[in-house]
Amino acid sequence: MQTRKLEDLMDMTSTEVNTQRELSAYRAKENLIADLKAELAVAAQDVEYALNDGAEVEFGPHTAELKTIKGKRSISWKGIVEREKGKGYASQVFKSTSPGPDTQKLIIK
Repeated sequence: MQTRKLEDLMDMTSTEVNTQRELSAYRAKENLIADLKAELAVAAQDVEYALNDGAEVEFGPHTAELKTIKGKRSISWKGIVEREKGKGYASQVFKSTSPGPDTQKLIIK
């Protein structure tokens, strides 16, 4: 299929632009991208599982590591509690809560 320039498309009428062949080609590429994204997710999961099981990355131009991201607290409520109940109470509540669980992110370069 020949690629058209933007200027060429602008000169066409709307019926010339949206041919079924072009729409079918678009949908086929869209489906291909979706399939590749699914395959990429599976490949990333395989690498992550291997690293979790203690596998090492062989020497070469690419690296892979699992980065631990510390759990965070959602403190958007803190300003409201300080305003409504006072800073002392907000501080007390903050101290009695704990951050969410740590998560791991796969980094492949």
